[in-house]
Amino acid sequence: MEAGSGTVLGDGDEVGGDRLASLVQGLEEGVLPHARSRPAFLRLMAENAMAVRPPRGMLRDFATDDAPGAPHTLNLKTVGTRIFVDGARIVALAHGLPQTNTIERLRAAAAAGVLPAAEVSAWVGAFTWVQQLRLRAQFTKGAGEATISNRVDPYALDEFEQHALKEAFRQAALLQDRIRADYQL
Repeated sequence: MEAGSGTVLGDGDEVGGDRLASLVQGLEEGVLPHARSRPAFLRLMAENAMAVRPPRGMLRDFATDDAPGAPHTLNLKTVGTRIFVDGARIVALAHGLPQTNTIERLRAAAAAGVLPAAEVSAWVGAFTWVQQLRLRAQFTKGAGEATISNRVDPYALDEFEQHALKEAFRQAALLQDRIRADYQL
């Protein structure tokens, strides 16, 4: 293995290949059953996931914030993708699903009969839409800038994109509703 091609552990050792895969597998085998058997831990994760709500305002509008230097914008990572990531993580841990990717976690939950396939399909589509919009904003704003932003002005989007973003946020709220119901929050 070439220097710099692996992962550096806390003690400075670099690992990769089979050793890294073995460490990951050991962590999964230890964490999944432990997390699954700790309902209080899962409930705390669910409570934390409810701390962020989709930015839906009154009358089907967007609830933007006034971030310094970016008034009337949304942070698509914080109020968009995070909701799907948190929801998928909780479901995966609660049901012992080993996937670590948000879309794979949701699809595995549907395949296991934990979540309805139609809901998962909508959530995957919404998550993908927000991710694509976020990456497009980063690409557009990132050229020549020192920092890349996850912020977008929803009113600068065309009508179709605004509608799609509102639907994505509606789907995020539905995922949160399911988590809220599962954990009686």
